[in-house]
Amino acid sequence: MGFINCSYNDFRQKLNNRKIVQFGASSAWGYFISSFPNIEKEVVDRTACIVDNSPDKQGSFFAICDREIKVENPDVLKVISNYVILIAVGIQYQESICEQLLQMGLEDVECYSLPLMLLSFDDADNSAVDKYFTGREDKLIPAKIHSFWFSGEEKPDLYKRCIDSWYKYCPDFEIIEWNTGNYDISQSKYMLEAFERKKWAFVSDYARLDAVYRYGGVVLF
Repeated sequence: MGFINCSYNDFRQKLNNRKIVQFGASSAWGYFISSFPNIEKEVVDRTACIVDNSPDKQGSFFAICDREIKVENPDVLKVISNYVILIAVGIQYQESICEQLLQMGLEDVECYSLPLMLLSFDDADNSAVDKYFTGREDKLIPAKIHSFWFSGEEKPDLYKRCIDSWYKYCPDFEIIEWNTGNYDISQSKYMLEAFERKKWAFVSDYARLDAVYRYGGVVLF
């Protein structure tokens, strides 16, 4: 699965003649639509279906602009062809969705993030991030990068490449991976129940805030 972070305009150019499968019947769509005036023509009209992990949503129809699009089980991704995946849920859930797609054997499918497109309407601008990591003259934020991996499973190649890039481009940063070996998930009932249900993204959501609050630094996904 190729996860591609690009602007909305670049996404439109990369589509070519392929269909779009949107992952997530999300209420955040209203905000996305207001951000992109041409979203109805360029995205909604080319959407073949929407997939969602919630059994309560599967089989129903989700309204986007003037269309009613059927919500399917993600298993439909195995039987359709010539499509890209557009993740249309909050960024906090996207890591677990990418893991799910990899486990489904969809390594060759291109995957895009609609929320990330909101951050780069035209060309991606990483100048603020570059300034922080290369300058850091004030040193107000400790040089720590926090990552989280509670499932104990093998990390996807994309995730491994991201970590390798941190060591390459942030050599002066301490990189900390939080997992069940060094983090007490039982300190929070919410975390413990999420862990027992294998809801790794929810476990990480709590731990991210806790780690930054206690030790400072930044969180990277």
